[in-house]
Amino acid sequence: MTDVSLLYLGRLSAAALDGKEAPAAPEGVSWRALLNVAHRARVDSVITPLILTFPRGTLPEKYIKRLETERNDALSIEIQRQFEAEKVTGALTASGIKVCPLKGAVLKELYPSPETRSMGDLDYFVSPARACRAVMKGLGFERKRVFASHHDEYESAAYPLGVELHKNPVSSENPAYEYYKDFEKRMRPTEKENLYALSREDLYIFNTAHFYYDFASVGCSLRPLFDMRVLKARGLDREYIEKELAKIGVLEFEKLMSRISNAFFDGGEWDEETESVFSALCENGVYGGVKTRIKNFTEKEGGKGKYITERLFPPLSNVRRQSRAIDACPPLIVFYWGYRAAAAALTKSGKIKYELSALKDEKTDRKE
Repeated sequence: MTDVSLLYLGRLSAAALDGKEAPAAPEGVSWRALLNVAHRARVDSVITPLILTFPRGTLPEKYIKRLETERNDALSIEIQRQFEAEKVTGALTASGIKVCPLKGAVLKELYPSPETRSMGDLDYFVSPARACRAVMKGLGFERKRVFASHHDEYESAAYPLGVELHKNPVSSENPAYEYYKDFEKRMRPTEKENLYALSREDLYIFNTAHFYYDFASVGCSLRPLFDMRVLKARGLDREYIEKELAKIGVLEFEKLMSRISNAFFDGGEWDEETESVFSALCENGVYGGVKTRIKNFTEKEGGKGKYITERLFPPLSNVRRQSRAIDACPPLIVFYWGYRAAAAALTKSGKIKYELSALKDEKTDRKE
């Protein structure tokens, strides 16, 4: 790895996460490239506090102003986010529903400051899930999407973030699905009635399983490496973690990502494999990338023809997990396909053109 800007991003991020002073910027660093990668992964909020301590003139003023604005926005959103989380968990637990925070809802507390861990929504495992809708409606939330085997998504104009209430901690496509059939047994009670938490080891295992699934399906960004680092910083029972990850089948993946983390944050050795995977992480946004999804599908599932077919006509096995109506009456999928195609043509023409262009460029097409 010889990219000065990416290497410095790793050192700067490590200093920010570890609460240390910023290392001096090396000669030849491109602030534009560094900040673009950080922004794409939604980790620019981690390094912003350190960058703002630099003497004026270290980097272009336009970047300083942008980072100052984004920091102030993040602080404001975090205040609203905390209020929203307390309202939601308070109402659910008061109704006798067990709640266990997942993903960013708990990881943000492990970062130097909560607002430095970006989030798109609040994730909670809930039990019993069927009792949640009335509680959420009472808070002003509307259920927007239903994934029958996984989670329900709620939104409210009164709150900045959406809320995902999980019936199962992972989707049925995740290799950890069977492993988490007894998820409640892994939850530990907290001081608040009906509010639970995972041990740091089980939180690390859960995040690794989620990381693997995203990486193998649509791709993901650098952010999960940051989550891995803040979890490891607290000290973990490595023997237990390796035993459990092996049960899921993601231990080798975790070891690879740990090698990348060591090279990126701590100046460890790079090799051809770690550089290749790291480059893919840098190219993706926090929720993956179209090119990665196409590459993974055409390599593992079939050629471009099958990819186009499944994008136009998602298989019943996938759709019925998202729709209770189609799960109960499979022939309704025909109407779903028609509605989906019409909505995409009207509202996502730009994304469709980009995806077709990426598909055309993919060189892993198979002959069927």
